[in-house]
This record gives sequence, structure tokens and C-alpha cells, in this order.
Amino acid sequence: MKRIKVMPALALLLAASLVAVACQSRTDAEGNPTMGRLMAKRALTDVTVGHQLAADGSIAADQKGKSFKPGEIVYVTFDIAKAPAGTVVEVNWIGPDGKPVGSDTETVRSGQNYMNFASPDTSSWAQGNYHANITLGDRKVDGASFSIVEPGKEDKPATKPENAVSDAAIGHQLGAGGMIAADQQGKYFAPGDPVILAFKVGEAPAGTQVHVDWIGPDGKKVVSQDSQVARGNEYMHFAVPNTSGWSKGDYRAEVVVNGEKVDSERFSLVERSKADKHG
Repeated sequence: MKRIKVMPALALLLAASLVAVACQSRTDAEGNPTMGRLMAKRALTDVTVGHQLAADGSIAADQKGKSFKPGEIVYVTFDIAKAPAGTVVEVNWIGPDGKPVGSDTETVRSGQNYMNFASPDTSSWAQGNYHANITLGDRKVDGASFSIVEPGKEDKPATKPENAVSDAAIGHQLGAGGMIAADQQGKYFAPGDPVILAFKVGEAPAGTQVHVDWIGPDGKKVVSQDSQVARGNEYMHFAVPNTSGWSKGDYRAEVVVNGEKVDSERFSLVERSKADKHG
């Protein structure tokens, strides 16, 4: 029996072809990019779990963590710069019993460096170890583990208060976007008028505790209010609907995040004739 010999050069060519097939990008029947196994694996790197996103879409350096209490949002991010635009990315959230508890899908944009996913509401999630499985196209390429723990045992990442609140303003009425309407900003109110404080909370993660003290002319607190940053909200506001019992004088609204004062906005209660004339 004769044996067929494969020349070294031809063998190398065949090997290179196999690697190319594994790495190449193709498209499916709908025109969406698909990738070979090796390319898919290389297209996704730096998978990170944490509590808050940085401006570029990655996990903020001081917000990385693996332990979350029920109700906290779990963020998973990764570098996706090497994936072709249009690639479909899916994250499946798997519970301690191995069963799915949620999933989400995103598409890679042209020029995108980082991609992030936020968990579904974890309020009802049982304590235990969870996993986020990441799929590119039709290939599972990576994942990340984290835990839901007893309240008080979760990570204590440092939310930087100075980055949590910006563009604070006092006024008479909110605009459609959630900030004080441009023609409603003011500093002078008649007794009985509502006073509204609004600001951006884009840097604060959902669940961040925000406290506002309304301080009177004598330096004493007139009203104290608490609220949490809601998931997906860019703005937050606090209001005193009726100042009828307040004396005339100079007041201020102090904004406190995680126990640290981050802003103070001043206003005054004056005679009606001296109050702001707004539309």
C-alpha cells in the first residue's frame, strides 16, 4: 500500500487555513457579524464586576467588587474594542441553582471600546454565588462570578461624593428634563411659595443615599429630606411644597452624599413684592 506524503509547505498551508477559519469574521443569514472561536475569544477582554461605572463605560477603579446586598445593581463590563461593529453580545445571569435569573443583549457600535451590562432587579435574589455568562454571536467566550450576601457584608466601595452631584439650582418649577426650567430659576420667594432644589446625579450609582437639610436664618434645620438615586435617572430634585410657616430671611439647602456635604444653595424668603417675577 502506498502512503501519500504531504509536503511540509502544504502542511503549513493547511494549518494556516484552519487557524484563519477559526479566527475569521463572517456574517449570519441576517447579515450580523459572526466570529470564529479564536477571534471571539480575543475580541472580549478585561471582564470586571463592580458597583459603579466610570465615564468611559468601564468599572470605576474604586468601585470594583464581588459582593452585593439584595437590591444593589451588579455591573459587568469588558473591553470590546476588537469586536466588529454589529456583533451581538448577550449576558445571561445565572443563579446559585444554575438556573437563569435574567438576560440582556447589546450590539457593538462602531468605535466602541467598553460595553457594560446592569443586572436585573436583585431585590428578590437569594443569597449565594451567581455568574454572568457572556456570549459573542453564538459563542460563549467568558464570564464573571459574584455573590449576593447578607446586608452589611457587601463591598463598601467609595462613592466619591464630589462627583455625585453637579449643576445644582434653586427655583420655582421643574422643566421637562428634570432640572429647574430656565425661566423658573430664582433665589427670592414669598412665604408660602414652593422651593425646589434640582441637580444632576450622573456620576452617582443607583441606590446612592442623598440627604438635604434646609437651614433657616438662625442656622437651625427647618426640614430634612432623604432619597436614593433611582436606576437610570440623570436628575434628582427635592422640594418644600409650602413655606407658609417660614419666617423671612436667608436660607440654604445643603446636599449631603454618604455623610459628606457636597453642595449648598442659598435662597431667601422676602415680601411678595420683592420675590422673583417668573413666567
